[in-house]
Amino acid sequence: MWVNQPPGRCCGELKGCLLWQVQRRFKIKLLNEDGAFVEYWLAMALTTTPGNWGNLDPVSKFVKVRTAPAAFALQVFSMGNIVGCVHGIPEIATSSKTADGRKVRCIVNSHTDLATWNEVYN
Repeated sequence: MWVNQPPGRCCGELKGCLLWQVQRRFKIKLLNEDGAFVEYWLAMALTTTPGNWGNLDPVSKFVKVRTAPAAFALQVFSMGNIVGCVHGIPEIATSSKTADGRKVRCIVNSHTDLATWNEVYN
């Protein structure tokens, strides 16, 4: 999902948003000072950080992101900050692999549908 970020966190083509992978959605109810319950819809997501300051990669012409450091990898945020859908296509490489054989970087595909992407790059 595209998630709005605080000003200054994202540069370049990301336009103030980052790719986050939503893991769970949940609702909490809190009792306010007036004695009424207030509901908040929240989500927990795996976060990313922009590569190359959020600018387009010169070869692929896509923005690249990488998984956030472990201390920031999971974040809880208001579901109202979700602004749309996006594809994160993992880079496959032989160096800097994670345990499952994938690199920790993804190509952000926000302007081509997945079927077109697969047709062009397979």
